Amino acid sequence: MKVKYYQVKNSSIVQIDQEIKSGEWVKELSWVYIQADSRKEVAEYFDKASLYKDAHDCIEHPENYPFSNNFEKVIILNLPVSNKENIYKADYMSVIFDNNLIITIIPKESDLFSQKMLSTYSEKAFPVFRNFLGNILMRTILTQNNVNLGLANIRIEQLNLLLTDTPDKLSSKELMSCERDISQLSDIIEDQYVGFGIIASMGSAELSEKDVEHTDKIIKGFVPLEKAMERLGKKAESLRLQYMLLQQEKSTRKINVLTIVQAVFVPLTFIAGIYGMNFINMPELQLQYGYLYVWVLFIALASALLIYFYKKGWFD
Repeated sequence: MKVKYYQVKNSSIVQIDQEIKSGEWVKELSWVYIQADSRKEVAEYFDKASLYKDAHDCIEHPENYPFSNNFEKVIILNLPVSNKENIYKADYMSVIFDNNLIITIIPKESDLFSQKMLSTYSEKAFPVFRNFLGNILMRTILTQNNVNLGLANIRIEQLNLLLTDTPDKLSSKELMSCERDISQLSDIIEDQYVGFGIIASMGSAELSEKDVEHTDKIIKGFVPLEKAMERLGKKAESLRLQYMLLQQEKSTRKINVLTIVQAVFVPLTFIAGIYGMNFINMPELQLQYGYLYVWVLFIALASALLIYFYKKGWFD
């Protein structure tokens, strides 16, 4: 687990190199930045530091506490973010608001706060530090979402090409997985939209009208993303339905072949059954070329039936 300490001084964000005891965080710091592989590790760290005791489950299992949660005069906001390795899987970042102190907990592999972006902080542009961090998060996550949207769209197009050119290489499992993944990514973006709306509303009272409008404009960037994800979801569903229709058509063709075979052999079996009877007085059994006549009859009947079915379009 990695912990960094920051303080806002003279219109800039300064990183504190030495370790600050947890009891001094609220007095000495503006921001505590935590990166961890495991949320359990973070919960244990807070437990040892005697911090936010009644919020440990919320910190360890953010998926069970979406959006805004109040604990011991602090607010904890849990936001889903796409996993770096699998964009359709949700990881979680948490933002803890403790008076003027902000604590962010993010997955270790994520890089939501670059040093370059932090260096742009100015008290003139962002009189409220919370608003600045919120803006960084929104811009970074919006950028990631646009990249993820592009990757999801490429996946849909590749499946569409396969369905058009080589449908035999596709499976219903693959298409159902794609549809499920698109739905999960759409849920992540929708929950982010709601979460950032909460962050914006929390700091709106301390902001100027211009700052509120600027924040609202960034948040509205999620609206076209949601619509684009909705279209991708419909495309994924359409591909699955097209595949099912193709499979149904294949099954129909197989049934047609079996039906034709059965229809051809029914009269032949009937004739064979008649002349397979063991009655003494059956004149045809005495014919010199009776066997040949029956074969000619068989071939003629089968050919006539096949021609009939062909003209009726059963072989299409």
